[in-house]
Amino acid sequence: MKEFDYQSNSGDVWKIRYKSDGKYRNMVLMKQIRPEIKDKGRFLVIMLNPGSFNDEKGFARDFTLRKLRQVFLNTGYEIEIVNIYNYCEPKKEKLSELDPSVLSNKNPMLRNILRFNEGDKVLIAWGKLDSDASIIAQEIINKIKKQKLVPIGLMTKDGKSYSHPRSWLTKEKVEKVRKLIVTIPLDSNAID
Repeated sequence: MKEFDYQSNSGDVWKIRYKSDGKYRNMVLMKQIRPEIKDKGRFLVIMLNPGSFNDEKGFARDFTLRKLRQVFLNTGYEIEIVNIYNYCEPKKEKLSELDPSVLSNKNPMLRNILRFNEGDKVLIAWGKLDSDASIIAQEIINKIKKQKLVPIGLMTKDGKSYSHPRSWLTKEKVEKVRKLIVTIPLDSNAID
């Protein structure tokens, strides 16, 4: 596992740990270390696939990870990000051009779900999915429910998919996601 500390433009500092060989990234852990805040444990986030970050230099450019840090800032949670596919590709449309066998390589995502406890929330933020990814996504949802975890996330306007952080551009949307994270879910899905 590789690691480094990252300081954002607003001054908060995060410990970043990740597993990547440049082509595949299995997970990213992001833990706020300054300002110091009470540790509430790890929070699982499931996305579609890794984007542009696969080394320390590329970290600051990754919009999705920046948006997740913004949402989780001062919550006390360490963020564990896993993906349906662990193949690194910043352009979602290029995924459909690849052979499905290339998209995942020893992906530990399903195994990682088992480490969480009954009642833990899981933020789902994989965006709209093609039919192949939808099948895998349904398996993931079934595994989450079997594990008695609580799936949360912003649903797209059509109510068929969980929105991706790219769509969380306004402060209002960031606050909606943050509220899902820090409150006990009565309704685990807010509409985007």
